[in-house]
Amino acid sequence: MDLVTGQWRSQVLQAGVALGIYDALSASQSSAATAVAAQIGVDEALLYRLMRASAGIGLLVEEEGARFRLSGTGQFLSADHPQTLRDMVLLNIGPELYAAWAHLPALIRDGEHDGFRREFGHIVFDHAREHPAFAEVVQGAMTCLSTMEAEAVRATLDRRHAAQELFCDVGGGHGYLLAALLRDRPQAKGIVFELPEVAVAGDAGITAKAGLVGRISRQGGDMFEAVPEADIYLMKHVLHDWNDDECRQILRVIRKSVREGGRLLIVEWVVPGPNEPHFATLVDIHMLCASSGRERTRAEFEAIGADSGWHVTNVWDVPQTPLAIVEFDPV
Repeated sequence: MDLVTGQWRSQVLQAGVALGIYDALSASQSSAATAVAAQIGVDEALLYRLMRASAGIGLLVEEEGARFRLSGTGQFLSADHPQTLRDMVLLNIGPELYAAWAHLPALIRDGEHDGFRREFGHIVFDHAREHPAFAEVVQGAMTCLSTMEAEAVRATLDRRHAAQELFCDVGGGHGYLLAALLRDRPQAKGIVFELPEVAVAGDAGITAKAGLVGRISRQGGDMFEAVPEADIYLMKHVLHDWNDDECRQILRVIRKSVREGGRLLIVEWVVPGPNEPHFATLVDIHMLCASSGRERTRAEFEAIGADSGWHVTNVWDVPQTPLAIVEFDPV
């Protein structure tokens, strides 16, 4: 029954975030449901029922007199939390991807990917270009991931990467991962390579806050056509958006630009062996519904690498996360 009713929990979660409940509350002091209703402009009686359900799944704490405060978990849903998951909720349980998941049985029957394209007539990235509000949520969700993952990835990579002079983070978003890696590599510089519209809108504040002004630049372009020359390439949650042929094209483009002695580091959820429970197998179905992509085993990474001029030399688990780092050397 927990599985059967799982979507009820996620919909309660999404509704609370979308309505702004978690931004109207604090963890230290409770507020009356009636006051929250007035603040966010919704029906008092129905809001109380939603907040009561939210408390029932551990996101709020209900006190006497229909008063509520944020739980420890609920704090992560506030927009101003430093590790907020707000946009992850709005994206992954939002109406667009929820509609894409509804096509899952038909996709399996027909042997096809991309329920998003079935629903909207184009891929998710084109949808973001045409709908700025959706694009903002997508970028916010990617930032959520980066703030959670960047330090863990930094701590996992060994110091033999420190001597390299130039990093290029392909699809690097606002640059959280690159900033984390360059902080303790004082001789290194980096490029965040993104779609032109993302590169222009990049967050210079991240570079300034990390003390990396002059060491990180941003370039726009198409990774299917060309990338800047560099010693170490990073790609976090990029290849899983694309099918094997598309990934081979990306890898071949990077192979043409990598400097002698350089390498490529892929940060993804790597699918483990049979009967080993792992987050990657669920994300794999999400990618089936939302894109042409997939999560891959080590052997599958090796196969697309071998076809593209790369050899897998190492796979590291990232402690306290479901992530792994796949290291490729050029052949």
